[in-house]
Amino acid sequence: MSRIAPTNTQERRTFLVNQMMDVAEGKVTAEKAKSICNISQQIYNTLNVEIKMAIAKSKMDGENVEPVNFAG
Repeated sequence: MSRIAPTNTQERRTFLVNQMMDVAEGKVTAEKAKSICNISQQIYNTLNVEIKMAIAKSKMDGENVEPVNFAG
């Protein structure tokens, strides 16, 4: 069986709800569902940062932003 990963927010929500229902029915372990949700959250967080950066860059009118250094 070939599965296709969700490609938009509606598909992602549907996938996550299906996972939740599968956990409730005992078809998927809670640990596996937790892992899926954690990865999904990371995907959302990454996309959210990219969108915020794109909005900020569009408002800066050509100014450069230096990368933040997290090293001590």
